[in-house]
Amino acid sequence: MRKYAFLLIPLLFVLFCQRGKSDEDIIRDLLENSFFASEAVMGGIDDETTTPRRFSLLLSDTLPEEIKFARKIDRPIEREWNINVIGDSAYAIGDADSITGGFYLINELGLWEKSIYDQAHREVVFKKIDGRWRFYAITPIEFWTKDKKDYITIEKIEITASPSGNSFEIDDPLEFFKKEELPWFEPADTVHVKVTVKVVGGDSCWAFLHHGRGYRKGVGKHHRDPFYRTSVEDSIYVFERDWYISDDIEKYEKPVVRHGAVDVIAGSTLYGDTTYSYIAHAYALPYIIKHVGEELPGDTEE
Repeated sequence: MRKYAFLLIPLLFVLFCQRGKSDEDIIRDLLENSFFASEAVMGGIDDETTTPRRFSLLLSDTLPEEIKFARKIDRPIEREWNINVIGDSAYAIGDADSITGGFYLINELGLWEKSIYDQAHREVVFKKIDGRWRFYAITPIEFWTKDKKDYITIEKIEITASPSGNSFEIDDPLEFFKKEELPWFEPADTVHVKVTVKVVGGDSCWAFLHHGRGYRKGVGKHHRDPFYRTSVEDSIYVFERDWYISDDIEKYEKPVVRHGAVDVIAGSTLYGDTTYSYIAHAYALPYIIKHVGEELPGDTEE
């Protein structure tokens, strides 16, 4: 028994720390440091640079070559959590009402900087298990441009993976996903994503896929790739593309959490000058990379 005692030290340390804090304080700590809901992932569509860049792949059904852009979101992102503890359950509603930054764009008309004024919303559920608060379920983060929430509507995101065969669908930003219900992929999977979008006012749009971001800076590698537009009918746009899970991990060693987002930007934002403001709408959600039969990752580094 003695030789296994050292394995209990991290658990006893965490339990001791939790015991000295209120339930609300513990949950706030988890919200700041969790693999699934940390402050860093509130910037799920942030490029963290002011240098517009080309895309890794340009075909006839992607954006024209002259379109390059970068987003840089001001940090830290201030978010307000309303936490309600009821017995062994806790509900956290998070809002970021003033996400600011710059959208740096090169198009055929020139070089432009457009101001970002976004908002975001997310909800998280925690459960107390064996005397310890644990992450239980989460909604996507929904990002939208202030006062323009209904300008672009992401109607559905459909995800299928091969060879694992896993599939997922998101059509409601307020839908809760338990940890075991979150999208998960094998390290060798190719993931196909299909997005259906509605735009108002006669504008167009383009969709982009973000993937590979970790829960804090220095973890994972952020990728941003354009979708391919596969159909347009009236105000309904459909975009599709694949991504390789192997791009999100340098070397697979154990189950990990990464963060992805579907990011839709108004055509007037991309093709216009500063007469046309920045307008975007995005959903972001954590996903898990693991092999069949492996346990789900924990909530934080321990």
